[in-house]
Amino acid sequence: MPTSAQAYVVREAGAPFKLEKVELDDPLANEVLVKMVASGVCHTDITVGAGLLPSSFPAILGHEGAGIVERVGSDVKSLKEGDAVLLSWTHCTQCKNCNSQDAVACKDWYPLNFGKTRMNGSAEVGTLEDGTRVEGSFFGQSSFGTHGIVKETSCVKVDKAVDLAVCSPLGCGIQTGAGGVLNVAQPKPDDTILISGLGSVGFSALFAALSLGVKNIIAVDLVDSRLQQAKEFGATHTINARNGDPVAEVMKITEDAGVRYAIECTGAPKACRAAFLSTGVRGTMVQIGASTQPMEIASMEFLSHIRSIVGCVEGDGKPQEFIPKLVDMYKQGTLPLDKITTKYDFKDLETALHDMHEGKCVKAVLTFPQ
Repeated sequence: MPTSAQAYVVREAGAPFKLEKVELDDPLANEVLVKMVASGVCHTDITVGAGLLPSSFPAILGHEGAGIVERVGSDVKSLKEGDAVLLSWTHCTQCKNCNSQDAVACKDWYPLNFGKTRMNGSAEVGTLEDGTRVEGSFFGQSSFGTHGIVKETSCVKVDKAVDLAVCSPLGCGIQTGAGGVLNVAQPKPDDTILISGLGSVGFSALFAALSLGVKNIIAVDLVDSRLQQAKEFGATHTINARNGDPVAEVMKITEDAGVRYAIECTGAPKACRAAFLSTGVRGTMVQIGASTQPMEIASMEFLSHIRSIVGCVEGDGKPQEFIPKLVDMYKQGTLPLDKITTKYDFKDLETALHDMHEGKCVKAVLTFPQ
Protein backbone atom coordinates (compact mmCIF):
# COMPACT_ATOMS: atom_id res chain seq x y z
CA MET A 1 0.00 0.00 0.00
CA PRO A 2 1.54 3.37 -1.02
CA THR A 3 2.53 5.80 1.73
CA SER A 4 1.69 9.51 1.56
CA ALA A 5 4.65 11.70 2.44
CA GLN A 6 6.14 15.13 2.00
CA ALA A 7 9.64 15.33 0.60
CA TYR A 8 12.08 17.84 -0.84
CA VAL A 9 12.31 17.21 -4.57
CA VAL A 10 14.92 18.53 -6.99
CA ARG A 11 13.12 18.51 -10.35
CA GLU A 12 16.26 18.99 -12.47
CA ALA A 13 19.94 19.73 -12.02
CA GLY A 14 20.33 23.21 -10.54
CA ALA A 15 16.68 23.53 -9.54
CA PRO A 16 15.84 24.42 -5.93
CA PHE A 17 14.81 21.92 -3.27
CA LYS A 18 10.99 22.09 -3.32
CA LEU A 19 8.72 20.52 -0.70
CA GLU A 20 6.18 18.35 -2.52
CA LYS A 21 3.65 15.63 -1.79
CA VAL A 22 4.66 12.15 -2.91
CA GLU A 23 3.03 8.73 -2.84
CA LEU A 24 5.84 6.34 -1.95
CA ASP A 25 5.81 2.82 -3.38
CA ASP A 26 5.81 -0.23 -1.13
CA PRO A 27 9.25 -1.32 0.10
CA LEU A 28 10.89 -4.03 -1.99
CA ALA A 29 11.97 -7.29 -0.37
CA ASN A 30 15.30 -5.86 0.87
CA GLU A 31 13.91 -2.49 2.00
CA VAL A 32 12.05 -0.94 4.92
CA LEU A 33 9.75 2.05 5.25
CA VAL A 34 11.17 4.54 7.75
CA LYS A 35 9.35 7.44 9.37
CA MET A 36 12.05 10.08 9.55
CA VAL A 37 12.82 11.81 12.82
CA ALA A 38 15.73 13.86 11.52
CA SER A 39 18.21 14.24 8.70
CA GLY A 40 21.55 15.96 8.61
CA VAL A 41 22.20 18.27 5.66
CA CYS A 42 25.45 17.48 3.87
CA HIS A 43 27.31 19.51 1.22
CA THR A 44 27.08 16.42 -1.01
CA ASP A 45 23.30 16.93 -1.15
CA ILE A 46 23.89 20.48 -2.35
CA THR A 47 26.54 19.44 -4.86
CA VAL A 48 24.37 16.70 -6.39
CA GLY A 49 21.31 18.96 -6.48
CA ALA A 50 23.35 21.61 -8.30
CA GLY A 51 24.31 19.08 -10.97
CA LEU A 52 28.02 19.16 -10.08
CA LEU A 53 28.10 15.38 -9.62
CA PRO A 54 26.44 12.89 -12.00
CA SER A 55 22.84 12.15 -11.07
CA SER A 56 19.37 11.88 -12.58
CA PHE A 57 16.20 13.83 -11.76
CA PRO A 58 13.61 14.47 -10.43
CA ALA A 59 14.99 13.10 -7.21
CA ILE A 60 14.69 13.13 -3.44
CA LEU A 61 18.11 13.56 -1.83
CA GLY A 62 19.34 13.46 1.78
CA HIS A 63 21.67 10.81 3.20
CA GLU A 64 22.08 11.40 6.95
CA GLY A 65 18.70 10.16 8.08
CA ALA A 66 17.39 8.78 11.35
CA GLY A 67 13.97 7.44 12.21
CA ILE A 68 11.66 4.59 13.16
CA VAL A 69 10.96 1.53 11.02
CA GLU A 70 7.26 1.34 10.08
CA ARG A 71 7.23 -1.55 7.61
CA VAL A 72 9.71 -4.23 6.53
CA GLY A 73 10.22 -6.06 3.24
CA SER A 74 9.82 -9.81 2.99
CA ASP A 75 13.57 -10.57 2.97
CA VAL A 76 14.54 -8.22 5.81
CA LYS A 77 15.92 -10.18 8.75
CA SER A 78 17.80 -7.68 10.95
CA LEU A 79 14.98 -5.18 11.55
CA LYS A 80 11.38 -5.09 12.71
CA GLU A 81 8.63 -2.50 13.02
CA GLY A 82 9.34 0.00 15.77
CA ASP A 83 13.14 -0.23 15.59
CA ALA A 84 15.09 3.03 15.86
CA VAL A 85 17.66 3.37 13.08
CA LEU A 86 20.44 5.66 11.97
CA LEU A 87 20.85 5.63 8.19
CA SER A 88 24.05 5.51 6.18
CA TRP A 89 25.39 4.37 2.79
CA THR A 90 24.60 1.04 1.18
CA HIS A 91 26.53 -1.77 -0.52
CA CYS A 92 25.76 -4.86 -2.59
CA THR A 93 26.77 -7.50 0.05
CA GLN A 94 27.73 -9.90 -2.79
CA CYS A 95 31.00 -8.77 -4.36
CA LYS A 96 34.51 -9.85 -3.37
CA ASN A 97 35.17 -6.70 -1.33
CA CYS A 98 31.84 -6.86 0.51
CA ASN A 99 32.51 -10.52 1.37
CA SER A 100 35.96 -9.61 2.69
CA GLN A 101 34.48 -7.03 5.09
CA ASP A 102 35.58 -4.09 2.89
CA ALA A 103 32.10 -2.86 2.00
CA VAL A 104 33.22 0.72 1.34
CA ALA A 105 35.13 -0.72 -1.63
CA CYS A 106 31.98 -2.44 -2.97
CA LYS A 107 32.22 -2.76 -6.76
CA ASP A 108 28.74 -1.20 -7.09
CA TRP A 109 29.22 1.50 -4.45
CA TYR A 110 28.67 4.45 -6.80
CA PRO A 111 25.66 3.14 -8.76
CA LEU A 112 24.00 2.02 -5.53
CA ASN A 113 24.61 5.25 -3.62
CA PHE A 114 24.78 8.04 -6.18
CA GLY A 115 22.85 6.17 -8.88
CA LYS A 116 20.05 5.29 -6.42
CA THR A 117 19.72 1.78 -7.90
CA ARG A 118 17.16 -0.50 -6.21
CA MET A 119 16.73 -4.30 -6.30
CA ASN A 120 14.34 -4.04 -9.27
CA GLY A 121 16.90 -2.09 -11.32
CA SER A 122 14.98 1.18 -11.06
CA ALA A 123 15.78 4.34 -9.10
CA GLU A 124 12.13 5.40 -8.80
CA VAL A 125 10.45 5.27 -5.38
CA GLY A 126 7.15 7.10 -5.84
CA THR A 127 4.82 9.42 -7.71
CA LEU A 128 4.41 13.19 -7.38
CA GLU A 129 1.03 14.95 -7.46
CA ASP A 130 1.30 15.69 -11.18
CA GLY A 131 1.91 12.03 -11.96
CA THR A 132 5.67 12.38 -12.41
CA ARG A 133 7.72 9.47 -11.12
CA VAL A 134 10.46 10.53 -8.69
CA GLU A 135 13.77 8.86 -7.88
CA GLY A 136 14.95 8.08 -4.36
CA SER A 137 17.20 5.57 -2.60
CA PHE A 138 19.99 8.16 -2.66
CA PHE A 139 22.67 6.48 -0.52
CA GLY A 140 20.03 3.81 0.03
CA GLN A 141 17.72 6.20 1.89
CA SER A 142 16.76 9.66 0.46
CA SER A 143 16.14 11.11 3.90
CA PHE A 144 14.77 14.56 2.91
CA GLY A 145 11.20 13.48 3.49
CA THR A 146 8.76 12.62 6.25
CA HIS A 147 9.08 8.98 5.17
CA GLY A 148 11.66 7.12 3.14
CA ILE A 149 12.11 3.79 1.38
CA VAL A 150 15.42 2.55 2.84
CA LYS A 151 17.64 -0.42 2.02
CA GLU A 152 18.21 -2.79 4.94
CA THR A 153 21.96 -2.38 4.37
CA SER A 154 21.64 1.37 5.00
CA CYS A 155 20.12 0.87 8.45
CA VAL A 156 22.00 0.77 11.73
CA LYS A 157 19.76 -0.29 14.60
CA VAL A 158 20.27 1.74 17.79
CA ASP A 159 18.72 2.02 21.22
CA LYS A 160 15.54 4.12 21.26
CA ALA A 161 17.09 6.29 23.97
CA VAL A 162 19.65 7.63 21.47
CA ASP A 163 19.07 11.26 20.43
CA LEU A 164 18.33 10.53 16.78
CA ALA A 165 18.44 14.18 15.74
CA VAL A 166 21.92 14.82 17.14
CA CYS A 167 23.24 11.46 15.93
CA SER A 168 21.74 11.50 12.42
CA PRO A 169 24.90 13.07 10.85
CA LEU A 170 26.87 10.00 11.94
CA GLY A 171 25.61 8.44 8.71
CA CYS A 172 28.00 10.47 6.56
CA GLY A 173 29.83 13.61 7.68
CA ILE A 174 30.71 12.62 11.23
CA GLN A 175 31.83 9.08 10.46
CA THR A 176 33.84 10.45 7.53
CA GLY A 177 35.89 12.84 9.65
CA ALA A 178 36.21 10.61 12.67
CA GLY A 179 37.03 7.57 10.55
CA GLY A 180 39.77 9.42 8.71
CA VAL A 181 41.55 9.61 12.05
CA LEU A 182 40.40 6.46 13.88
CA ASN A 183 40.41 4.01 10.96
CA VAL A 184 42.97 5.41 8.52
CA ALA A 185 45.58 7.64 10.15
CA GLN A 186 45.46 6.01 13.61
CA PRO A 187 47.87 8.57 15.12
CA LYS A 188 49.76 7.93 18.33
CA PRO A 189 49.68 10.46 21.18
CA ASP A 190 53.13 11.82 20.30
CA ASP A 191 52.27 12.37 16.62
CA THR A 192 51.45 15.83 15.30
CA ILE A 193 48.29 16.00 13.21
CA LEU A 194 46.93 18.76 10.98
CA ILE A 195 43.23 19.16 10.24
CA SER A 196 42.45 21.20 7.12
CA GLY A 197 38.91 22.58 7.07
CA LEU A 198 36.62 22.98 10.08
CA GLY A 199 33.20 21.94 8.95
CA SER A 200 31.43 19.03 10.60
CA VAL A 201 33.91 16.63 8.98
CA GLY A 202 36.93 18.56 10.27
CA PHE A 203 35.52 18.97 13.78
CA SER A 204 34.77 15.25 13.87
CA ALA A 205 38.39 14.56 12.93
CA LEU A 206 39.45 16.92 15.72
CA PHE A 207 37.26 15.12 18.28
CA ALA A 208 38.65 11.76 17.13
CA ALA A 209 42.25 12.94 17.49
CA LEU A 210 41.50 14.27 20.98
CA SER A 211 39.91 10.95 21.93
CA LEU A 212 43.18 9.21 21.05
CA GLY A 213 45.15 11.59 23.25
CA VAL A 214 47.03 13.26 20.39
CA LYS A 215 49.02 16.02 22.06
CA ASN A 216 49.69 18.31 19.08
CA ILE A 217 46.79 19.23 16.81
CA ILE A 218 47.01 22.04 14.26
CA ALA A 219 43.70 23.29 12.83
CA VAL A 220 43.58 25.28 9.57
CA ASP A 221 40.58 27.21 8.26
CA LEU A 222 39.56 30.54 6.76
CA VAL A 223 37.09 31.57 9.48
CA ASP A 224 38.36 32.94 12.78
CA SER A 225 35.27 31.87 14.72
CA ARG A 226 35.74 28.26 13.63
CA LEU A 227 39.41 28.41 14.61
CA GLN A 228 38.51 29.83 18.01
CA GLN A 229 35.99 27.03 18.46
CA ALA A 230 38.67 24.46 17.57
CA LYS A 231 40.97 26.00 20.16
CA GLU A 232 38.26 25.78 22.80
CA PHE A 233 37.69 22.11 21.96
CA GLY A 234 41.39 21.30 22.34
CA ALA A 235 43.39 22.15 19.22
CA THR A 236 46.87 23.22 20.32
CA HIS A 237 47.50 25.54 17.35
CA THR A 238 45.31 27.30 14.78
CA ILE A 239 46.15 28.89 11.44
CA ASN A 240 43.98 31.18 9.32
CA ALA A 241 45.09 30.41 5.76
CA ARG A 242 43.89 33.83 4.59
CA ASN A 243 46.65 35.52 6.58
CA GLY A 244 49.70 34.02 4.92
CA ASP A 245 51.36 30.76 3.94
CA PRO A 246 49.91 27.95 6.09
CA VAL A 247 52.81 25.64 5.20
CA ALA A 248 55.32 28.13 6.56
CA GLU A 249 53.26 28.46 9.73
CA VAL A 250 53.15 24.69 10.18
CA MET A 251 56.90 24.44 9.74
CA LYS A 252 57.37 27.20 12.28
CA ILE A 253 55.15 25.39 14.79
CA THR A 254 56.85 22.02 14.21
CA GLU A 255 60.39 23.42 13.99
CA ASP A 256 60.59 22.37 10.32
CA ALA A 257 59.67 18.75 11.08
CA GLY A 258 56.20 18.94 9.52
CA VAL A 259 53.24 16.90 10.69
CA ARG A 260 52.92 13.12 10.73
CA TYR A 261 49.35 13.18 9.44
CA ALA A 262 47.28 15.77 7.59
CA ILE A 263 43.52 15.20 7.47
CA GLU A 264 42.32 17.21 4.45
CA CYS A 265 38.59 17.91 4.65
CA THR A 266 37.98 20.63 2.05
CA GLY A 267 38.91 19.22 -1.34
CA ALA A 268 40.02 22.69 -2.45
CA PRO A 269 43.17 22.22 -4.58
CA LYS A 270 45.11 25.00 -2.83
CA ALA A 271 44.23 23.63 0.61
CA CYS A 272 45.09 20.08 -0.47
CA ARG A 273 48.52 21.14 -1.70
CA ALA A 274 49.20 23.08 1.51
CA ALA A 275 48.15 20.13 3.68
CA PHE A 276 50.33 17.74 1.70
CA LEU A 277 53.38 20.00 1.90
CA SER A 278 52.81 20.38 5.64
CA THR A 279 53.64 16.71 6.17
CA GLY A 280 57.18 15.73 7.14
CA VAL A 281 59.34 12.73 6.32
CA ARG A 282 57.09 9.69 5.77
CA GLY A 283 54.11 11.93 6.42
CA THR A 284 50.68 10.95 5.15
CA MET A 285 47.82 13.10 3.96
CA VAL A 286 44.41 11.49 4.37
CA GLN A 287 42.29 12.98 1.58
CA ILE A 288 38.65 13.24 2.62
CA GLY A 289 37.39 16.38 0.88
CA ALA A 290 36.31 15.91 -2.74
CA SER A 291 36.78 18.11 -5.78
CA THR A 292 36.80 17.65 -9.54
CA GLN A 293 39.64 20.17 -9.81
CA PRO A 294 43.22 18.88 -10.14
CA MET A 295 45.69 19.07 -7.28
CA GLU A 296 49.19 19.94 -8.47
CA ILE A 297 52.00 18.07 -6.75
CA ALA A 298 55.38 17.37 -8.33
CA SER A 299 56.86 13.88 -8.10
CA MET A 300 59.86 15.19 -6.19
CA GLU A 301 57.52 16.61 -3.56
CA PHE A 302 56.47 13.01 -2.92
CA LEU A 303 59.93 11.51 -3.13
CA SER A 304 61.96 14.10 -1.24
CA HIS A 305 60.13 13.32 2.02
CA ILE A 306 58.76 9.86 1.13
CA ARG A 307 55.27 11.28 1.61
CA SER A 308 52.01 9.59 0.69
CA ILE A 309 48.35 10.38 0.06
CA VAL A 310 45.59 8.00 1.14
CA GLY A 311 42.01 8.40 0.00
CA CYS A 312 39.28 7.96 2.60
CA VAL A 313 35.59 7.48 1.77
CA GLU A 314 32.91 7.54 4.49
CA GLY A 315 35.48 6.98 7.23
CA ASP A 316 36.67 3.66 5.76
CA GLY A 317 34.51 1.57 8.06
CA LYS A 318 31.31 -0.46 7.88
CA PRO A 319 28.38 1.57 9.28
CA GLN A 320 26.85 -1.34 11.19
CA GLU A 321 30.12 -1.71 13.11
CA PHE A 322 31.54 1.82 13.17
CA ILE A 323 28.46 3.93 13.88
CA PRO A 324 27.64 2.14 17.19
CA LYS A 325 31.20 2.93 18.31
CA LEU A 326 30.63 6.59 17.47
CA VAL A 327 27.32 6.55 19.34
CA ASP A 328 29.21 5.26 22.39
CA MET A 329 31.78 8.06 21.98
CA TYR A 330 28.93 10.59 21.91
CA LYS A 331 27.44 9.11 25.08
CA GLN A 332 30.85 9.25 26.78
CA GLY A 333 31.37 12.89 25.78
CA THR A 334 34.37 12.33 23.50
CA LEU A 335 32.32 13.10 20.39
CA PRO A 336 30.31 16.19 21.46
CA LEU A 337 28.02 16.38 18.43
CA ASP A 338 25.53 18.60 20.24
CA LYS A 339 28.15 21.39 20.32
CA ILE A 340 28.36 21.57 16.51
CA THR A 341 24.71 20.81 15.65
CA THR A 342 21.96 23.31 14.83
CA LYS A 343 18.44 21.94 14.47
CA TYR A 344 15.93 23.30 11.94
CA ASP A 345 12.28 22.45 11.37
CA PHE A 346 11.99 20.33 8.22
CA LYS A 347 10.12 23.16 6.45
CA ASP A 348 13.13 25.45 6.96
CA LEU A 349 15.61 23.73 4.63
CA GLU A 350 16.19 27.00 2.76
CA THR A 351 17.24 28.70 6.01
CA ALA A 352 19.52 25.78 6.87
CA LEU A 353 21.18 25.97 3.44
CA HIS A 354 21.64 29.73 3.83
CA ASP A 355 23.20 29.36 7.27
CA MET A 356 25.54 26.66 5.99
CA HIS A 357 26.64 28.87 3.11
CA GLU A 358 27.21 31.83 5.43
CA GLY A 359 29.09 29.74 7.99
CA LYS A 360 26.47 30.40 10.67
CA CYS A 361 26.21 26.73 11.57
CA VAL A 362 28.61 23.79 11.48
CA LYS A 363 26.12 20.94 11.01
CA ALA A 364 22.51 21.61 10.09
CA VAL A 365 19.94 18.95 11.03
CA LEU A 366 16.32 18.92 9.84
CA THR A 367 13.78 17.63 12.36
CA PHE A 368 10.49 16.14 11.19
CA PRO A 369 7.07 16.29 12.88
CA GLN A 370 6.25 13.28 15.07
